[in-house]
Amino acid sequence: MSKPKLHFDVLNSADDSLKLNIVLENSTDTELKDFVLCFDMPRFIDKQTVVNGHVTSQVGSHIEMAPPVNTAIGKGERWQTTIESQTCGLFNLSERPNHPYLRLGETIVDVEMGTHKMSQPEDLDLRVLTLPAASSGVIPQPQSIEPAEGEFRLANQVTFNAEWPETRNAIDWFSNQFPEVTFAKSRR
Repeated sequence: MSKPKLHFDVLNSADDSLKLNIVLENSTDTELKDFVLCFDMPRFIDKQTVVNGHVTSQVGSHIEMAPPVNTAIGKGERWQTTIESQTCGLFNLSERPNHPYLRLGETIVDVEMGTHKMSQPEDLDLRVLTLPAASSGVIPQPQSIEPAEGEFRLANQVTFNAEWPETRNAIDWFSNQFPEVTFAKSRR
């Protein structure tokens, strides 16, 4: 038996907004009516902007939508809705509507993923990521650092001059990174 198919088109995928066309195609031999379309997508849907349907529930990334009352989709027909989210756009297929199914009363009907119109990596505007200047990963931050060529070798025994009990976690982490080195705390 054929399954219904879920298709989607990304209409807008900006840094601060998303607009999708979602199309449910009835590929089955029976009419679909009184159904709820369920899927997962990590975006909060703006319920006021839904066109030709409504969000019946959204818990986390699980979204449930229904078409207008008395909507029936015959064999080969489609129901289309548009949704918007005031969150970032979709940039990965893993963020698209996933794991779709229909709930028809107590019956669950699997929905197959259909086609999509979503920008692919070669189409994306992958802006140059500007990072802040590199700084030391040492806490507390040193007053100055002078980068130099070469390497730093730890002695077989390293002594930490630490006065606070909170530094114990840092010393434990450091000793786990270099198990061949013995670490000791100096006594002042």
